[in-house]
Amino acid sequence: MKIKITTFIYILVCFLLTPIPYISQTANNIFSLTLEILLVIWLLSRPVKKQVIYENASIILFMVVSVICTYINVKTGTRTINAIVTGLKYVLIFIITEQISNKTKYQYVANILFTYFSLLAIIGDLCVFFTGGKGIGSNGILNLYLLGSKFTLSYIHMFFLSLFLNQNYFIKDVKIKKRFFWILLLYTLALTRFISCVTGTIGCLVIGIIVFFIGKRDKVCVFLSKPIVFVFIFIGSTFLLVGTNVLLSNKFFYNIFQTYSHTTKLLSGRLDMYYVAINAINRQPIFGYGINSTIVEDVLTWGNAQNGLLKMLLDYGIIGTVFFLAVCFHSFSSSNKSDYRTSYPIMAFIYGMAICSMVEINLSAYFFLGLSLLWNSKIKTDKGLTQYEY
Repeated sequence: MKIKITTFIYILVCFLLTPIPYISQTANNIFSLTLEILLVIWLLSRPVKKQVIYENASIILFMVVSVICTYINVKTGTRTINAIVTGLKYVLIFIITEQISNKTKYQYVANILFTYFSLLAIIGDLCVFFTGGKGIGSNGILNLYLLGSKFTLSYIHMFFLSLFLNQNYFIKDVKIKKRFFWILLLYTLALTRFISCVTGTIGCLVIGIIVFFIGKRDKVCVFLSKPIVFVFIFIGSTFLLVGTNVLLSNKFFYNIFQTYSHTTKLLSGRLDMYYVAINAINRQPIFGYGINSTIVEDVLTWGNAQNGLLKMLLDYGIIGTVFFLAVCFHSFSSSNKSDYRTSYPIMAFIYGMAICSMVEINLSAYFFLGLSLLWNSKIKTDKGLTQYEY
């Protein structure tokens, strides 16, 4: 069977998404950098329209700012190299996704990703079941399921659920697809509970709720697709948890947080981490401390920011966070120009990840890929491929 060059190239992009958890960060950087060089060579071998560069200016600027913020703090070193590798990864995800979507239609990319994430989900799930949930090895804290920890596996399933609604070759009949979606959702909820990943359970529930309500009312999709609404919910959810006592003083939420804490401390000790992170941000608010800052661990001897927005502020400061929000704003601005039936499954994934980021640092490759797909959902697909009646 002949594989198109565009398929091969996007498979290389897929390999950038999931680092190998059993090797060091340096080894993963070398692997990623090798793939990135190959992808850059491919891009340079063909004409890249100025419009593509212009449309992806926000992610390019975010990469530049993240490298500058890191360099200011640590000068040259492994963290600066990591900032370059990570930033370039996000840029390539955006530009190549748009290049291939322009050439072969968005649906082509969505189908490739559905196949890829299906394989990841199967591999991870087999590891869970054959090891009884114990995984194969650990990273010193969490069990590993070949592809990563319970969080990585949960995010893979969240993306799989959204891509299942986006794909059009495995199951085409809309009614059958929706029925299978609810079955897959129940299965994923059971899986996340089996591996004790409350964050993954919440993320899947968010996706399910959005799919349910959008299936009933178009106005819900129109509202959620507004860039300002996403930014407000993303910042507001963190503010409610960290900046006020609204959630923690509520008996209902307090009992939930305490019930699902893995330690005797509320939210498994996250409040201590939030306190350290906020104090550190206040001391160096503009440029932060550079990518993968360990300041929380340095103070407490364990942990990290445990919140997506705080992590962004801690690593890249206010300036980096503004450019990150610009990327989000830019991606959501396109969803108003696309058929909601094409964009809403990916939008549901992004909202799910955003809610999960209240208590985890998960705004990485999968999240940026979701933003890239949301942006490219504006590109028209072949007639009949995505004109579903939900």
